[in-house]
Parts: sequence; structure tokens; C-alpha cells
Amino acid sequence: MHDVGTKTLRGQRVVLRRFTRNDAEAMFKNWASDPRVTETVTWHPHKDVNETKELLKIWVNDYKNPWTYRWAIETNEGTLIGSIDFVAFSEAHLSGEVGYCLAYDYWNQGYATEALNLLIGFMFEEVGLNRIEAKYLVVNPASKRVMEKVGMQFEGVHRQMYRIKGRTHDLGRYAIVKDDYEKNRR
Repeated sequence: MHDVGTKTLRGQRVVLRRFTRNDAEAMFKNWASDPRVTETVTWHPHKDVNETKELLKIWVNDYKNPWTYRWAIETNEGTLIGSIDFVAFSEAHLSGEVGYCLAYDYWNQGYATEALNLLIGFMFEEVGLNRIEAKYLVVNPASKRVMEKVGMQFEGVHRQMYRIKGRTHDLGRYAIVKDDYEKNRR
């Protein structure tokens, strides 16, 4: 595994780049304060922009570590629309888990799929992972579709796995391994 850190990745419609502290206003406005976006994630909507600023201070500081992989998702026009990052790593097993969050106005338009494709390619080709997995709440089938579109394979459902905001949810799991990624590229 090669810990190269968060590098800028460019796609047809999105750019994945490091967050800066200057992103707080856009992040708060575009998704961090939106209860529709945070309905199926473990964190609550941010109450004010100061909460977003505090989080970004931590995230930006984390970039000092070469094993931090967290990107801002930005349109090619410069609009900040989400985040995508690795939330768990196993260097011993060359595997990791990805998570993503997107502004409501950009749902179901292929932005998350493009961002996840960019991240998968980077993590297999430059970092040297062998397996990437992602989880989704079963009540969020749009996230499941993103995983399927990038070639991830369904691995099962963990019944009543997560308790989020007072409700218990089933958790689906998808993964892709490097061999499948390389076959899909041919």
C-alpha cells in the first residue's frame, strides 16, 4: 500500500479535491444543514455554519496524515456539492470502506457515481488497495444504485445493524475487488 494522501482527481463533470476552511459556507448551505441529506447518515444536520467550520478545521488538519483520503466533490463549474472519503482502512488486508454524501439538488444525476468511480480507480491504481466496500441503509436505494453502477457486487444485508436517529435499520453491503475492477476496464 502506498500512502499518497488526498490528490486532486478530475472527471468529466466533477473534481475531487481537498477541503479547505473556506468551504464551510457552501458545505453548510448545500448539504450539511439539509435534513433530507442527513436522513440516512449517522450525523445530524448542522445547526449553524460554525458547526461546519469546526468540522472542516479537523478535516483540513487531518490532511497532514498521508493516509487521510477525504475529498470535496465539486462540479467542473466550481459548485461544492458533496464529500467522499475512506471511513475505514485495513493496511494488513489492503482494504477500505468508502462513504459519500451529496447535496440534495444533485441527487440522481450521476455525480455520486462519477465521484465513486474516480475514487475507486485512484485507490486501486495509485494507493494499491485490493478491496473497496461500501454500506448503505436499505431504506436508501439510490445509494445502492450508485454502488451497482460502479461495478460493486452485493454481499448481503446485516439485519437491524445500525441505530440512527432513534430508528433501527438494515444495512446493505457492496464491494469491489481489484480483479473485478481490472476486468470491467477491458
